[in-house]
Amino acid sequence: DKAELAARLKDYADYIVSPVGNLDWIKKVAEDFPPLLITRWTVFGGAHKDKITDPTHALQIDATSAFGTGEHPTTRGCLVALDKLLTREGERAHSWNMLDMGCGSGILAMAFAKALAGTKAQAFGVDMDQQSVDIAKENAAINNEEAQVHFAISMGYELEEVQSRAPYDLIMANIFADPLCEMAPTLKSHLRA
Repeated sequence: DKAELAARLKDYADYIVSPVGNLDWIKKVAEDFPPLLITRWTVFGGAHKDKITDPTHALQIDATSAFGTGEHPTTRGCLVALDKLLTREGERAHSWNMLDMGCGSGILAMAFAKALAGTKAQAFGVDMDQQSVDIAKENAAINNEEAQVHFAISMGYELEEVQSRAPYDLIMANIFADPLCEMAPTLKSHLRA
């Protein structure tokens, strides 16, 4: 409704209303998501697969409803921190057991696995949203990480498999601060000293 829009925006901005036609927004977002170089990893959408020359640390993460494409500063920050940690720990990380709490797209678990390909390192990602877990599993298949990465649905640390895989050498949780603070004691009890 142009009149309603005009009334709402009159004090805020100059604007032009233009029809955009029948656009496939999912395809448009995918095309507009250029490959991102974040430390050792290149994160890209499938529309740009032909631009990836070295698949060693390449992660195909298409923009979907699951959080984690590398564009958000917290995801980028987690990847930078992971890179620094793995660089510092070197071969000691080759047998690590990692948990990605609130995995979303699975980007952190898969980045861990890509960085430690060919080692005994394993990553397990959980999310309370079934759609995110399904997307993470699809991403693991697309990136050939099904052997080193596993995903499941869990409300925090409640799933028996989360508990039985503990203790973890690394737990990454790119989630909101309030639930992170609430889960801190449980996180500590599942983390190797």
